[in-house]
Amino acid sequence: MTGGSLVLKQSLHRCVRLERRSEGPVIVKRFEQRGPLGRALDAGRARREYEVLTHLAKASVSVPRALSLTRRGRAYEVEIEWIDGARSLAELCRAGAPLSVELARRLGELLAGLHSAGVDHPDLHAGNVLITEACRVVAVDFDKARIVKRVGDEQVSRDLVSLCAGLREATLPRWRAVALRAWWKALDLGLRDRLAPPRAFEVEQLARARRLRVVQDRERRWTRAGSAVMALASGRGFARAGADPALIARALAGETLPSSTIRVSGSRRQVLALWRSMARLEEHAVPAPRCWLLSDESPACAWFERELPRKPSSPRGRGRWIGALIDRALWCPGLAEEDLDDSGLRLPRVLARLSMSEARERLAPWLAGLSPDARREFLRGLAESWRGPLRECRELVLQLHA
Repeated sequence: MTGGSLVLKQSLHRCVRLERRSEGPVIVKRFEQRGPLGRALDAGRARREYEVLTHLAKASVSVPRALSLTRRGRAYEVEIEWIDGARSLAELCRAGAPLSVELARRLGELLAGLHSAGVDHPDLHAGNVLITEACRVVAVDFDKARIVKRVGDEQVSRDLVSLCAGLREATLPRWRAVALRAWWKALDLGLRDRLAPPRAFEVEQLARARRLRVVQDRERRWTRAGSAVMALASGRGFARAGADPALIARALAGETLPSSTIRVSGSRRQVLALWRSMARLEEHAVPAPRCWLLSDESPACAWFERELPRKPSSPRGRGRWIGALIDRALWCPGLAEEDLDDSGLRLPRVLARLSMSEARERLAPWLAGLSPDARREFLRGLAESWRGPLRECRELVLQLHA
């Protein structure tokens, strides 16, 4: 099929579109701001994208080919090779797709190629890494990147921590350790001699802290129109993006909804706290009721969706859910056994921050009444859901066994 254009990304000053041409599809990135200063910035960003991609291609780093750099009126456009059949690593993680050990190795080798080629990519994350069906790993989006004379420890630490933070809830620490070893092994020898060898435990600790900050920032997506929620047509509030308008109207009219829907009303402060807490659990990939509809009228109301319980949670299931919560440095004050079932958290709850030093104290009541076999199952479930440093998990389990 030839002809036609499809917008892939659009922001105030940048547009990314896929153009179908007779010679094949092409990605076109268009930079367009108003005013002379904005146009100068556009020219610099477009030129950097083109020059960095050309530089990396010459260094045999896996990136799409830069095809052309042109000025069109007041805008600057960069044409880039289209990678057929590729999906972003972030998309694969959200879909729960299994990530192979080979993919971990190739991701590490890609990062080593960027560092060895002397490229600083400050916007490197799982959304800017593409994976093809043949397991080719490709880095994209270089308009903020630059070629540097010397890659230092600070930049390396930033990149390793950023990638680990974005992948920590979709991969196990062992998977990320494979990527880290592959990165170190593939580095240019001269660069490796200058860098301090990274310690996996420290990288994982920093990745957890970064992920907590990122998720906290992403909570804002759930109280403003965007990719997560859309503004209600009438009144104040938000509905989950893609929600059925007919169901929204029924909810706001007070009509009966499916049994999987939970309605909570109260003060604006209470309802917003619940809404944000459940949004945080969803961002952290912890099973809980999903934000569906928020009405900011008086009294404030929120509706959440949840899986219907299949059966009461087992000790292993409870351990798995609580382990995921603690791994994200979170807790639900007053959490009890009946709050959980086989599909996760039964009702929306307000979250609190939890330091790792407090984890043992919080877990003691959950283990006190369990038989030795049930305790082992609980701790096994906790270990299964852990996404932080393995050493940290082993220490916690040993303390709880004592």
